[in-house]
Amino acid sequence: MNSLLDSFMEETSFPAVVVDSEKKIFRFNKHFLEMTGETKATLSKRPSLEFIDQCRYKNQNEPDSSLGATRTAPLYKIETLAGDTFLFRVHEVPFEEGENRYTLVLFHDETEKAVLRDENQHMARLASVGELVSSVIHEIGNCTAIISGCAELMTMNSTLNEGTHEEAGRIKSESDRISEVIKSFLGFARKGENELEIISSEKLIISALELKKYSLRRKGIVYHIKLDVSQDSQLSISGNRTLLLQVLLNLIDNAEQALGSSEKKEINITLDRIGNNASIEVADSGPGIADKVRNKIFDSFYTTKGAGSGTGLGLSISRRIVRDHQGDLVLKADSSDGGAAFQITLPLATVEATREPAQREGTA
Repeated sequence: MNSLLDSFMEETSFPAVVVDSEKKIFRFNKHFLEMTGETKATLSKRPSLEFIDQCRYKNQNEPDSSLGATRTAPLYKIETLAGDTFLFRVHEVPFEEGENRYTLVLFHDETEKAVLRDENQHMARLASVGELVSSVIHEIGNCTAIISGCAELMTMNSTLNEGTHEEAGRIKSESDRISEVIKSFLGFARKGENELEIISSEKLIISALELKKYSLRRKGIVYHIKLDVSQDSQLSISGNRTLLLQVLLNLIDNAEQALGSSEKKEINITLDRIGNNASIEVADSGPGIADKVRNKIFDSFYTTKGAGSGTGLGLSISRRIVRDHQGDLVLKADSSDGGAAFQITLPLATVEATREPAQREGTA
């Protein structure tokens, strides 16, 4: 190789390789090794770019062509030997040396840009669906109010027998419960103002379960809430209620889906205090998360769900939201039931006096 190319390979800040006409890696720089986690030894066993071609990131906005088949730089996804996942574009510069033809391949990291783009597209779709569902729910609320009013009039009618009065009371009670669920949903769907407020951790959990209660019950999933805090303390935190509710709902959704084929269907949510932090743990009795993927589940676009069942952004976005609130979201060791256990820690709004812990429990 000529000295000009040698100098470029050493000085460029981009990961780069030189491949021959059969796409075999002929040369590489240190940035390429750092990016992929490869070594001279591993590359000698698979010295081609096929492992990158096979990691193509499918997206409707990207050209669907193999490396070098188009002048538009396609977007690729790669999982490094260390288990990290990121996206990059490939730029090719063909050149000749004597009778041999080579291609200089440069890699440009596009992970952050792609994550933001997909998050924005996902949020836009959710916003459209949310507006439609909100209008439908609002109409259901109007119908429920009429049903509740009629049921109340029936309870006031002295000419009806005792059994009818009792059924009318049950109708009113259930209609009022529907109204509360609708109120909770509309409160969550309403546009947030990104303003921080003092939030009760306990009420945040209850709000999330009010929105998920029917779905969990329909699938035969039992939930337990453990509040290992003093009875007059709800572990207040400072944050955006809508965003933190989104995090909780995502963890409960994941637990719900993990329990799909399990014989034991339980979700345990524990609220506790750790130092000056509120700790919310969401654990399930599902199959758990395999050791080989535990270090990948917070990566953007990584998902263990089947095709069409997940975007691979839920946990990534959730962790970002929690960290923006000066807290953290982590995957703990397996729960006592052998399933997955996620823990949210958030700073307390005020440092409260330590009291003897009390415990309450609720089920669906």
